[in-house]
Order: sequence, then C-alpha cells, then structure tokens
Amino acid sequence: MGARVLEHEDVEVIWERLCAGERGARIARDFATSQQSISAIKCGKAWGHVTGLGEPLDPRNRVTRAILSEEQVLEIDGALKAGTATQRELARRYGVSDATIFGIKTGQTWQWLTGNGKES
Repeated sequence: MGARVLEHEDVEVIWERLCAGERGARIARDFATSQQSISAIKCGKAWGHVTGLGEPLDPRNRVTRAILSEEQVLEIDGALKAGTATQRELARRYGVSDATIFGIKTGQTWQWLTGNGKES
C-alpha cells in the first residue's frame, strides 16, 4: 500500500506541526504518507499555496512549473490505463522521473486533469 493522498486540511496541520519543530518522519507516520511528501511541503515544493512558501494557484494556469504539458499528461495517463507502456518506459520517453509518472498514475499530481486517485 502506498502513501495516501493528502488533503488541504491535512497539509495545514502538517505545516503547523513542522513550524512547531516536529520531525518529518513522525508526521509522515501519523499521516500515512512518505517522508518525501513531508519534505516537499517543508521546503515549498508542494502545497506552497497552503503554507505560503509558494505562489497561489491561478485557476487559469494551474501548473505554473510543469515540465509536462496537459496533452502529454493525458497521453501518459492513457498509456498507463491501456497498459501499452510501463512507468519506466513513459518516464524515459517524456524525460521525467519514474516518480513523476507514478504521481500521475496515483493522482498525487495532475489529479484535476486525469481524475486519478479520486474516490467514486
């Protein structure tokens, strides 16, 4: 079982705990998520619009630092769902990390576009 997808409210609590000096490993355990996710929150690489470490999301341009275009993400998502390529093959094809492809597959990233990770 992988790390769970964090919600806005989770990140607010995580941020408060980080600011209070709590260790990331403990927070990750408490939220059943990865230490990498907590680290990304701490340094502003993720959820910066919640913590104040990043620019607010602009609904007209939701992915301001994206390496992949929306079209590429949809192509990747389609290939994953059809089973026509592995995560590693897609990562190499699009010049991104395996983790980027995994994030698309699980809905940790691009969920608003793919619908992945949303509960029915």
